[in-house]
Amino acid sequence: MEPVSVFKTANVAEAHLVCSRLRAVGIPAIVQNELSAMIGGGISMEPAGIRIEVPASQADAARELLGEPWE
Repeated sequence: MEPVSVFKTANVAEAHLVCSRLRAVGIPAIVQNELSAMIGGGISMEPAGIRIEVPASQADAARELLGEPWE
């Protein structure tokens, strides 16, 4: 199953908070590009930012929960 990005941030703490929120309601979520932020002191310098990804089949539910229109 293809993972889909549902949230993007430059802040590691925010990424983990969002990921935990999704997991708490049963949506499997992962944090991508975290390493670039760890090197930069908690802020990502990666152009793609730190992304939260979920299975494509649960992307709509994740976006609804987060209240963000991510593409």
